[in-house]
Amino acid sequence: MICLQEISEINSKPSARYALALFSLCQEDKTNNEIEKHVLNLLEILKSGNGLNSFLRNPTFSSSDQENVFGTVSRKIKLPQHLHNTVCLMIRKGRGYDLVNFSEDFLKLCSASKNELTVHIRTAKKVSDVKMGALKKSIEKITKRVVRLESENDPNIIAGIELKVGSFLFNSSVNSKLESPPNISKTKSSMQSETKKTQTTKTPTKYAKGVYRIQIASLRSETAIRKKWLLLQTKNKDLLGNLKLTIERAALGGGQGIFYRMQASPLASRREAEALCAKMKRQKLGCFVVRR
Repeated sequence: MICLQEISEINSKPSARYALALFSLCQEDKTNNEIEKHVLNLLEILKSGNGLNSFLRNPTFSSSDQENVFGTVSRKIKLPQHLHNTVCLMIRKGRGYDLVNFSEDFLKLCSASKNELTVHIRTAKKVSDVKMGALKKSIEKITKRVVRLESENDPNIIAGIELKVGSFLFNSSVNSKLESPPNISKTKSSMQSETKKTQTTKTPTKYAKGVYRIQIASLRSETAIRKKWLLLQTKNKDLLGNLKLTIERAALGGGQGIFYRMQASPLASRREAEALCAKMKRQKLGCFVVRR
């Protein structure tokens, strides 16, 4: 009999916000399946122990150095622009340490959108394909979901099996029985409850239009921002002539003080904002997309 141990879930994670933003953008472009494959590849690289994840998590390196190194990797593995831009934004925001969580959160969103349920299985020895197939069918019958199994062999559990479904761990290993007395629970109803909770999660809606800006610079004074904007707009009328200046005041921690961000708007969509940034970068002007 399988005993149930509830695992505490992480509530609102910063990585989930970036994953949600990328997922919503992919929905607009209908590129979810393509991006999902690249995120899987990126996650595999981050977990491979080649030093990339450690480098991106190390605060002693500047964000510009980290972004340059990631850019080299991104070009080598040919990451799509949306994914590349999202990761670079995370690095600039000091969240390069969170890329594994970001990747896993994005994959969860993709699975949920396809009515998939990922089940992590841990056993002492390798389970035959026939038994894995039967287990998959049983879980699909209970959960009414398309099940994707991820298996792992771990001799430490001695014998039996552990199944992690969503936020629950179904544990029938010998190791668990040695550590605590059996706790017979309603496994089927618990799985159905977890599945129902996942199914009722709303698919992220598309971004509203008219909320995008491009950020061009960040300076110490509002006066300096206005002077630079006037100069840039005059020299780049074809790019900035129809946009209005927005100045955003930012109080940075760590004794860095006050900065003023030069932002231009309105832009109707992220796609339009990214296209403009690409043109500006060809003119050797700094630019990245922000949403307000």
